[in-house]
Amino acid sequence: MASKGEKISKSKGNSKVEPRELVKTHSADSIRYWAGTGRLGNDIIFSEETLARGQKLINKLWNVSKFIEMHIHDYNENKEKFKEEVKEYNDLEYIDKWILAKYEEMEKGYLKYLEEYEIGIALNHLEKFFWNFCDDYIEIVKHRLYRPEEFGERARYSGQKTVYTLLFKLIQAFSIYLPYVTEEIYHELYMNDMNIPSIHITSIENLNIEDKNKETYLNIGNTIMEIISELRGEKTNNNVSLKTPFSIVEIDVNSDILNGITKAERDFKATVTIENLKLNDKQTSLENNFNILKSELIIEEK
Repeated sequence: MASKGEKISKSKGNSKVEPRELVKTHSADSIRYWAGTGRLGNDIIFSEETLARGQKLINKLWNVSKFIEMHIHDYNENKEKFKEEVKEYNDLEYIDKWILAKYEEMEKGYLKYLEEYEIGIALNHLEKFFWNFCDDYIEIVKHRLYRPEEFGERARYSGQKTVYTLLFKLIQAFSIYLPYVTEEIYHELYMNDMNIPSIHITSIENLNIEDKNKETYLNIGNTIMEIISELRGEKTNNNVSLKTPFSIVEIDVNSDILNGITKAERDFKATVTIENLKLNDKQTSLENNFNILKSELIIEEK
C-alpha cells in the first residue's frame, strides 16, 4: 500500500520508487525487515522510514557482533579453564543472570507470536530486547571484557559466556527477518564451533533457565537499570559526558535491591563511573524500591 493507504498504482503516481530501483538502493535484509513488520490480516504500507530503521538494525547487529568477536578470541580456552567454576546459570555474574532471564522472558513472547503467525509483533518484541541488550547490557559488561586485571578473569569469562550465548540466540531469532547478515555473523563466529553449515538449519532450543531465583534476578536487575538510567540522565541534563565521574552517590534502597547492587557493585560503579557509593537499607519501606539522595558530579571547570 502507498503511504495514504491506497493501492500502489502507476497511473496514480503514488509510488516513489520502482521495485527494481528499490532493490538497487536498499539491502535485501532491509526490504525483508520492512515486509516482516506487517500484521496478520492487515495491509502493509510502503515506508522508506521502516526501510531505514531496518538498515539501522542491520548495522547495529553487525557492529555488536564485531565488538563481541573482539572479546571472545580466547573464549574456548577460558571455557576449558573455568569449566568447573562457571558451569551453571547461578555461577554467572549477577548482571549476566539478569540479561539471560530477560532474554528468556522475551523469547517466550517471541515464540508465542510466531506460533500465532504474528510475525510483525514477534519482530517488535525481539527488536526491543535487542536495543536494550546493546544500550544497557553491553554498556555494563564491556568494562569486564576490557579490564580483566581489575574485574578478574572469572568475571570476564562470565561476560564472554553470556555475550557468546546471547548473540547466537539473537541471530537465530533474527534470521527469519535478516537472513543474510545473520548468516554472515554465524559463519564468522559460530560455524567452526557448531560444525553446522548454516544458521538456517540450526535447531532453536529454548533457553529454559532452571533456577528458582531467576525472577528475582530479573526484577532486581530491572530496578538496577532504572537507577543507572536516572544517574545517566543527570549527566545528560548537566550536558556532560557519560564518562564524567560522580564523587559520591547515596541511595536509599529496599533490602532486596541492596543485596542485588552489592553483588553487582563493581559493574554498577564502573557503568555510571562512581568513586564512592553509599547504600542505605530501608528494608521494604520504599514504594519504588529506591530513592537517590545524593549524586555529586566531578565537573572540571573550563
